[in-house]
Amino acid sequence: MRWCIPICLIILFSCREEKKNAAIDLNEIMPEATMDKDSGKPKDSEPDDQDQLFNFSLADSLTLGIQKAELRNYRMILDRFSPVVVKNITLIGEKDSVLLGVWNYADSIKTANAFYNWLDCFGNDCRSIRLLEKAKFQKHHMLTMANDTMIVYISSATPIDKKKWVNYFISEKGIHEWDYVIDQKKGRVSEWLMYGIPNGFKKEQFYSLTD
Repeated sequence: MRWCIPICLIILFSCREEKKNAAIDLNEIMPEATMDKDSGKPKDSEPDDQDQLFNFSLADSLTLGIQKAELRNYRMILDRFSPVVVKNITLIGEKDSVLLGVWNYADSIKTANAFYNWLDCFGNDCRSIRLLEKAKFQKHHMLTMANDTMIVYISSATPIDKKKWVNYFISEKGIHEWDYVIDQKKGRVSEWLMYGIPNGFKKEQFYSLTD
């Protein structure tokens, strides 16, 4: 019944849209880009300053400990599905560096398609991970968040505080809901959650859709 998973995922994201109008693997990142309308592919853009990469003043208020941001020039499978905006950078902190990747898509169908295909070929070894599977995605700590138009990927050798990152996106982008939150601690299997106001993090409850 694996063929049902992408269909259910697309339906789920579409329904959500109707309700709302480290020691790091550097092979998994790419530079910030915007869409090239002529080619339909992301077009690299040079930021005027680092604040265009990352809101340092806001991050400092959330005690993320980020001191510097560097643009990276590596691509991920998420870039193959016509994102409108891509931001993929390395954040240099007091104790560690953090990979931050953000992909914005035009609609929930494109987001769901990118998200499922990423799960179907994750990492350099292109491993297939089922939706809601408790798996070891990678060696280091990882936090992935997805809603109807955005996918966020965070990787670090040190623990990632999901509450701080959720608060960052609330303050920076006004995003209060995430359909999927994949939280994987180093050396452990992933935990699948969802996030919304006012209940906060909850165990993901959509497994029955793929039975």
